[in-house]
Amino acid sequence: EWRRRDNQHSFEELKIGVQAAIDAGELPRLPAEALAVLLSGAMNEGALYVATAANPARALRDAQTSIEAMLEALRARARGG
Repeated sequence: EWRRRDNQHSFEELKIGVQAAIDAGELPRLPAEALAVLLSGAMNEGALYVATAANPARALRDAQTSIEAMLEALRARARGG
């Protein structure tokens, strides 16, 4: 059910954004759909992590910091780093 709703409401937008970032050189030349699936999974798991955490505020900060680090690593790869 979660995947169906995600696909219905937000996945296409994420995929379009990922493709735009690839085209702009901000993300490495990887298959946009596969990368969007993996990013969506990371964000969905992050949301579940925050929702079930004993300290949601800290979990949210940790999840945000972690996803930002993942995206920065992808950006660095796109720039040849």
